[in-house]
Amino acid sequence: DSRGGNTGGSPGGAGSGSSPTESRNKELARKQAKMYDSATGDSKRWEEEGTSYESDRLPYLVSGYGDVVTEARQDAGLTVEEVAAELEVDEDDLLAVEDGRAATANVGGSVVRALEERFGIDVVDE
Repeated sequence: DSRGGNTGGSPGGAGSGSSPTESRNKELARKQAKMYDSATGDSKRWEEEGTSYESDRLPYLVSGYGDVVTEARQDAGLTVEEVAAELEVDEDDLLAVEDGRAATANVGGSVVRALEERFGIDVVDE
């Protein structure tokens, strides 16, 4: 009987042992999020331009649009960094377009239009 009591107490001890671990993990996650926000939190763009996603909606894109953009960029002999700097767009947005994940990455339609104009390509399904 006394061993049963001890065994019953042991999981309780482990349970209370995991509680400090959980709060340490939460604290660590909070700190990481804070660091991420401070590293990427340039809100100047949103303060100046506002957050109206309707004005820069991503249009429907042709199938395989990412390959079209990648090929056009490579044919021009340019890197992602060079094109992003030239068009004044975020490198991550350009990479998302080339990877075919513009919609899931919330890339604005202006990025796609700039790429079409720069390379003389059609990727918008009109």
